[in-house]
Amino acid sequence: MADPTMIDQGEFPQVIRNHEREERDFTNWRETQEQYIESERVAALDNMLYGNPVANLLYLEQAGSLTTLRNEEEVAKVENLRRLAAEQQGLPYEPPAHLSEAAEAALAQLKEASEPASAPAVEATNEPAPDAAIHTGEAAAGKEVEASVAAKLGDLPREATGVEKKLSTIAGDGTRQDRLVMLGDPKVEERMMDTLRNRGLLTYVGGVPQINATHSQLAKMYNEAAMQLGHETGREYSTVRAVEMEVNREPGALFGRLSSGILNAMGQKHTITVLVGGDKETVDKSLAELGQHFSKMDSLDYLNKNASQPVKLEDGKLVVPENGPLKLSSSVALDVAIGLAKAPVQDRQEFLDKVKEMRDAQRAQEFAEKENGGDKEAGKEAGKSANQEASPQVNKFASEFAEKLDKAFKEPASLAERNERKQSGAESMLYAFRGMKDPATPELGTLPTEARQTALVQLEALVKKAQSKEYGEGAIKAATDLTSTAGDSSKMKLEKLIAAEHANDPNFAAFAAATAGRMVADGIITEKQAQEMKSATQPQATAETAAPQSEASKQAPQEPQQAAQVNDQAAAKEPVKLDASAPLHERIEQMAKAGPDGVSAEQVNALMKDLQPARMSEDFYQVDTRNMKDGKVDYQTDEPAKTLARLEAILTATESGRYGQEAANQAKELLPLVQREGAWHNQDMYRYMDDPLALRLTGDQVRTIDEERAKLGSWLDKSHEASATATQAPATEAPKAATVQEQAGAPAVEAPAAAPKQAEQVREATFEPTPHPQQASTEKAVTQLAQFMSNPAGNLTTRDHQWDPRGADKLARVLGNIDTDVLSGMSPATQAEVAAQAKWAARMVEQGKLPVSDSLKDQVLYKADEMDRLGKLPLDSESAKALAKAERLESAMDARMTGSSHNTQASTGHTQDRDMSNIAKDLVHAVYKAPDMGEAYAKYTLKMAKDITPDNIKSLSPEDRARTAVALDFLARQVKEGAMGDFSSLSDAVQRHTNNSLEAADKLYQAYAKDSSMQVSMIRAENDLHARNNPENTAAKETAAGHDQGQSKQAQNDRSLER
Repeated sequence: MADPTMIDQGEFPQVIRNHEREERDFTNWRETQEQYIESERVAALDNMLYGNPVANLLYLEQAGSLTTLRNEEEVAKVENLRRLAAEQQGLPYEPPAHLSEAAEAALAQLKEASEPASAPAVEATNEPAPDAAIHTGEAAAGKEVEASVAAKLGDLPREATGVEKKLSTIAGDGTRQDRLVMLGDPKVEERMMDTLRNRGLLTYVGGVPQINATHSQLAKMYNEAAMQLGHETGREYSTVRAVEMEVNREPGALFGRLSSGILNAMGQKHTITVLVGGDKETVDKSLAELGQHFSKMDSLDYLNKNASQPVKLEDGKLVVPENGPLKLSSSVALDVAIGLAKAPVQDRQEFLDKVKEMRDAQRAQEFAEKENGGDKEAGKEAGKSANQEASPQVNKFASEFAEKLDKAFKEPASLAERNERKQSGAESMLYAFRGMKDPATPELGTLPTEARQTALVQLEALVKKAQSKEYGEGAIKAATDLTSTAGDSSKMKLEKLIAAEHANDPNFAAFAAATAGRMVADGIITEKQAQEMKSATQPQATAETAAPQSEASKQAPQEPQQAAQVNDQAAAKEPVKLDASAPLHERIEQMAKAGPDGVSAEQVNALMKDLQPARMSEDFYQVDTRNMKDGKVDYQTDEPAKTLARLEAILTATESGRYGQEAANQAKELLPLVQREGAWHNQDMYRYMDDPLALRLTGDQVRTIDEERAKLGSWLDKSHEASATATQAPATEAPKAATVQEQAGAPAVEAPAAAPKQAEQVREATFEPTPHPQQASTEKAVTQLAQFMSNPAGNLTTRDHQWDPRGADKLARVLGNIDTDVLSGMSPATQAEVAAQAKWAARMVEQGKLPVSDSLKDQVLYKADEMDRLGKLPLDSESAKALAKAERLESAMDARMTGSSHNTQASTGHTQDRDMSNIAKDLVHAVYKAPDMGEAYAKYTLKMAKDITPDNIKSLSPEDRARTAVALDFLARQVKEGAMGDFSSLSDAVQRHTNNSLEAADKLYQAYAKDSSMQVSMIRAENDLHARNNPENTAAKETAAGHDQGQSKQAQNDRSLER
């Protein structure tokens, strides 16, 4: 939610009105849903929802209606359903002994109503009465449907447990952190909610209940509710605070992923608290279900074993520690953790929906046969169209969505316009489609044929345009990111619907091709995008067209080139042997080395399958675990970056269809993760960015990937040659030997037959020389730098005219991605512009004006020093104007920070003091506590610490001030004595910074020698540093020796402060 302080006062009434409108809309929607659910419940009780007593009972059980019957009449209806179900399955039925008299009477009436109208009349006429025929045929029809279901759909999916039903109702909302799940007796939960409501602790936000209480308060109130209910019913009730599980926040786009990672690292994860209440039998059952569910999560590695207590079962029940709930930590995001519980709920519902469709078709067929005097052919025709005739009315939301989508394609500019949520129209449309329940519950499927097919073609065109980056990263995410329910992206769901439409309507391909053609003519999509659309291509068209070609090829003589290709395939080397139990990164490395001809389709398909869990959780380190060393993040290794490059090459070749269509489809979903700006690519990039000593730069990852990619040319070249070979046709062939692509209407590339040596020369001439590994990344960074510096005020300052740390860090990263060798090959104007801008940024960082993160400061300074090698080049007028903008911004910010007001001066002074205090703390940590210090960080520290004075670190404690003086002197002397090599061979800047640091340390020693309160702290600082560098002498002995020898203050000065 936006910060209220950032909203103008005039916007508040509109914000309130919008909120009230949303509340009203949700209330109306909820009332409509409740009415719909109640009508379905009543229909199921009357055996009219599915027409099959077994299916109706399953529905009532899944909806929880069997435990909340309202009167004796409903009890009787449920027992009647059980009686009919038993008769349908040929089982005996005995009414329960606890039925009341009223319920028994109502059951008798229902049973009598379902009996044949007149048994003697049936015997006399030898023809059943119409009503009697329907009722007596119910059981046989039900058995026939069950047999048909078993044959076509398989066994009935198991019913979801109470734990799964409850967890599946959790919304995948990234804003709320704590979720409360109450299991066991539903009456305890009702009493608990009433208690919260009565005490004013329960509110609703957007229709979602919000509880304003702590965990301990909730557990106490839940126990009170259970005890009250147990006292009223005369049974012994108990409660258990069973589980408390932390779940990672969902990663969003690039910045959303970064913010969610920060919140996860700060401990602000989602929390799911599970309370169980009821009698002993109910509590034991819930604990058993919890044990089953969390054991499954543990077996799937969904739990972080290092941060979770072990999941143990005793007598099939979850073991809860005596001192509190079982503490668990999930290693996956919230939507993935909830998806495990949602799967059985959705599977069972989908099955029941299909049972209803089959039953409707059965009844329609029976009715048609009866109407046509027993004509079974008429009955079959009626059965085919039964689903359409018996289908629900057109879904209102789907109809509005299709109209809005059609209108957007008539006005294509609206697809790029942003709404109040900063989403493009295309992104909003794709999210709306992703929220539909198709194909499980038809929504788009309820539309008329033409409207439905038009919407599918338009949606596919929209996905193609989004993947072409026409609407930004948000639209790409909306098209390709996984949903929180079915595990499919919008693109995958659309492909399923298109495949189903092809299967149901053979004319769909022609309709889609015509629609796509109109879009091309209107300039909405390109011809290439239209050719790639699956809706406009019949799935079996390629195979059918290839059949005549294969017959012709048997009769026609083979050309030499064709024969050579066959021989090449026959001589292909055996697939590399892979250990299926080996880590994924080892298998990827072996496959990359083997080349595309050295792996089999089975091996590629197995790899695609094993990558799916990492794709679901978007965690690259499930693929390559070498980012850790001895339990800590390893900032030095390049192996994960190499794995990214290898995997990208394998996926690129797989996507071309080389190893089968199924592997190609999975590769299409995985490829965006490993490419630049992809989730896995960015995750490994953050490891470089998080280096506390700035020993590695983000450019190192790009360099490593480019170098590794250059070694994998066989994968990329082979896939290129394969596609080229598939589109080539001998020019000397007669028209009857045209290629499959020509028969299907695709253009063929004509090429004269050539000898192998000539073909090799042509191929070599076709490919350009291998570019520098960092050519592309440097060109991109130079463009980004120019765009960034064209508006320095907007990119480097906030709305309240303060320096923006995020903008400063972004500038540092852009500079870090520029390779000086590549830059030296660009135009002199570009070199001069980049070098001038880098020097300006370095000067701003060096003076402490630009708030760049500590881990990136050295990167800026290093790049500026590197660009000195380019020499002095004159700036053109445009570059000079851009640099002048930055200098004017610097002057304006200096004037703002150093105004004539005393308050402004004091504030500025405090800010500078605070900056130097932080630098002093970093220096002390690096010298006293860090295990090692790299040369780059040492240079940076000397450069920044040379400005430390006794005045600007006076806010530190005496101990820290003393350690600062000792550490600065120690570091500068180490460098001067050759820690970085011969001091005279170091650069002039390093020598100058070292000498200045020694002078600053001398001033600190002189100042603290005159301050009697600092003398003991200085002795301790010297002894602590000596103990760190000489482990054989303990710090305690050194300190004691210092105190024994220092009886007089003058002696202390002579011994510890003498230079």
